Amino acid sequence: MDSQIEKLIDAALNKAVRASGPVKLYHGKYDEEGLFAKRNGVDRKAAIHGFGTEPPLWSEEPRSSTNHVLLVRLEPGGLERLVEQTNSAARKKLIESASELYRRELLERWSDLAAFHKWESDFPDIAEVAEGLIDGLQKLVPASSQPPAEKRLNGDEADFKRRMAHELVIAWKYAPTAEAKQSIANALKNSGIQQIGKPGEQLSMDGGLHRCEGPAFPGDPVEVAESGWLVHDGVGEFLLEKAIVKLI
Repeated sequence: MDSQIEKLIDAALNKAVRASGPVKLYHGKYDEEGLFAKRNGVDRKAAIHGFGTEPPLWSEEPRSSTNHVLLVRLEPGGLERLVEQTNSAARKKLIESASELYRRELLERWSDLAAFHKWESDFPDIAEVAEGLIDGLQKLVPASSQPPAEKRLNGDEADFKRRMAHELVIAWKYAPTAEAKQSIANALKNSGIQQIGKPGEQLSMDGGLHRCEGPAFPGDPVEVAESGWLVHDGVGEFLLEKAIVKLI
């Protein structure tokens, strides 16, 4: 594919992911709200290409008349392309700019693909992203388990904190070395995210917080194999990752 078309498509996807719903395919005469500036030439080729990929990058919204503005919606194929082409250093910026409609989908796709990422080569970038995420979390709420009532987050802020914390947990879960994992674990704890058990710690089985490698009943003695994580987001508690335990 022509490199100019590639650039136009990438720019369109980054604009579409910020929209809270359908967005115009082409700019109007006096605005720049659409994904593409022109209805002909290389812009048209890029727009048409997005409909023809498998899966498509965007889809046309129903119109009651051919005279009505052509609106399109970002499709899973477009999100996949964003995920594949966004390196770890750029993820935080993309997550922050994405609309509420697409943030969770982006994080879920990164989580699904995490096992295939080259975390070892990406780790310096992941560490940089972690620092930025921590700064964002600490601006939202103090690093305490129960923030004071006057500083409780609203729903949107709480949801965003959960997603930022989830991104950190993904990086922790697939860190390539013990040192890298510990570094991210420290970052999680420093940002007020609660650790569920420490490796080797003996606890009573709690199905809400623990995932056992064998059959276990509530209250059974278990040993933590891998920690879990829980975030207090100012609205309530949100489980990010269950602790993995084994029967003693």
